[in-house]
Amino acid sequence: MPILLTSWTSKAGLLAAITTALSGCAVAPQSHAEPQTCLEPGSVQDQAKLYRENSYEPLGDEGYAGVANLLVSCLGAPDPDVRDGIGYEGLSALLRGEKLIVPEVQNLRSTLIETLSEDTPDPAGYLKPFAVLALSEVIRVHRIEPYMSEPEKAKTLSAVLDYLDGITDFRGFDDVEGWRHGVAHAADALLQVSLAPDFTAEDHARILDTIGRKVVLSDHAYVFGEGERLARPLFYIARAGKVSDETWRSFFETLSDPAPLDTWGEAFKSRKALTRLHNTKQALKTLYLFTIAAQNRENPLEIPGLEAALQQLP
Repeated sequence: MPILLTSWTSKAGLLAAITTALSGCAVAPQSHAEPQTCLEPGSVQDQAKLYRENSYEPLGDEGYAGVANLLVSCLGAPDPDVRDGIGYEGLSALLRGEKLIVPEVQNLRSTLIETLSEDTPDPAGYLKPFAVLALSEVIRVHRIEPYMSEPEKAKTLSAVLDYLDGITDFRGFDDVEGWRHGVAHAADALLQVSLAPDFTAEDHARILDTIGRKVVLSDHAYVFGEGERLARPLFYIARAGKVSDETWRSFFETLSDPAPLDTWGEAFKSRKALTRLHNTKQALKTLYLFTIAAQNRENPLEIPGLEAALQQLP
């Protein structure tokens, strides 16, 4: 019979369980059975699958918070069906279905932020991309009905920005291993921030700075739609109208500057420079298409400096 993880109802206990499992550290066995985690086939994964079959309804007295705790422990599973199809999709269903009360959402938010910490091991690279994707759903709850204090908003945004800034594993999709897609998932979290009306111009400027550094990446060419995902929060930040025209122009001037090359023409002699050019054009052209589409709406949008930046790129 599947077990209920009643011992993981605290965020500290849950994070410790995830960290222990991912780091490969030995866990003291119980006298009656070997320990199980959602990272491997066994009773915990079986319980998670039962939750999915029952539309993520509690199966006992664990409540929705207990369901959420187990689902979080699945976010680092090597099996993409467990990681994505149960862990993330289950958390999304609970949050969008308003099954968790605010203190439970807050506990989930804190657990996910801690999971994104540099101190949390993620050797296979599955956990953190899906932790930040789940965090995007937590931020969405705040966007619809605010519950975070100013310090909590600042900590949440910093966690996402620090994670995005620090990404060095750019793997997107694999036929066997499924999605990682850390850059795109972090951008999804920033999209929710950009849509939330109570984040400030300073918050939006911080997002621009961090996204800009990932747009001009020269070590990896984006091939799984990352440029489009990075462009989405930029579009809605522009729509919010909190960032000054001067800040936008400076942002685009930085992205379109070929330095350390003298001209963009020199990029065609360098793989790294071509990669940077590819990534920059992918994001900016997508953003421009978003603005073109907006011309057919009631509130047309023109982002200062965008067209000039595109004209600088070959």
